[in-house]
Amino acid sequence: MWEDEQLVAALALQHGDPGGAWTDAERAQPSWALRLVHTHPEHRRLGRLITLWAGDYAARQDQPPAWIRCSVRDMNVAWYLERTCGWAALRRRQDPSGVLTCLQRAPEHIDHFDLMVATGTELWAEGTLRQVNSAVGE
Repeated sequence: MWEDEQLVAALALQHGDPGGAWTDAERAQPSWALRLVHTHPEHRRLGRLITLWAGDYAARQDQPPAWIRCSVRDMNVAWYLERTCGWAALRRRQDPSGVLTCLQRAPEHIDHFDLMVATGTELWAEGTLRQVNSAVGE
């Protein structure tokens, strides 16, 4: 995510298996996973903006996923996502690395959200690789 030519957030959006402590039944459901989310420390409330963008972007697809999911180790981040951003915590699992919280949200179309936040490029690595391979073959 860019604001006024400054990188303020970066994330990976993955089709399918969200990894982590998800059950086999949950892994079988159509979902996208938010991974490797990093935000600029001087920009507050980017988690809410990322949540809204991901939900709206997913809802606008021809075949939207049933869920957008993430797994979080930091309890403060999990709390923020639940209480401020509207994610539902499905479970918390203790393991040798600490507590892992599994969260999910359904995609949600937000009227005119695309006017506030623009998605101007291909987001999927697979699609990008396909584009690059096509260009090389020409």
